[in-house]
Amino acid sequence: MKSATTFVPAASVQVPTAEPAKVRRSRHHPRSLAVIYGAFLLFFAFACFIGFAWYTAKLLLTADRTHGILALSLLAGFGIARLLAFLNNRHLSCTLCHGTILHEKRCRKHANANRIPGLSYRAATVASVLCTGNFRCMYCGTPYRLKK
Repeated sequence: MKSATTFVPAASVQVPTAEPAKVRRSRHHPRSLAVIYGAFLLFFAFACFIGFAWYTAKLLLTADRTHGILALSLLAGFGIARLLAFLNNRHLSCTLCHGTILHEKRCRKHANANRIPGLSYRAATVASVLCTGNFRCMYCGTPYRLKK
């Protein structure tokens, strides 16, 4: 005669768990300070442009000459910051795909590239560098960190 088997509920059976998938750590970018400097210059140029628009509108509404002087000085700051950013950022490239990090080209962007709605890929990279210290290459999708 066969022995009666008892029913064991599934909750009490221990299923061997698989090991969690390995997550690759972000790569270190060798020119971290240049990336931070370039991102800061682009942010400064954006802030100067917003200030220029603000003081130009105030100049048109109030006809005060000091608003005009401030608007022109912010326009000069915008031009200088953009020139310095161009000179710095054209040589910053991804170590894997050799695409420029903060100088956007018309190439196809990677599916994993960061993009904030309403902003460009470069603006999302600048925000990521300044806020988190990390960024993702917009051409190959490789994550980078700026700290060792």
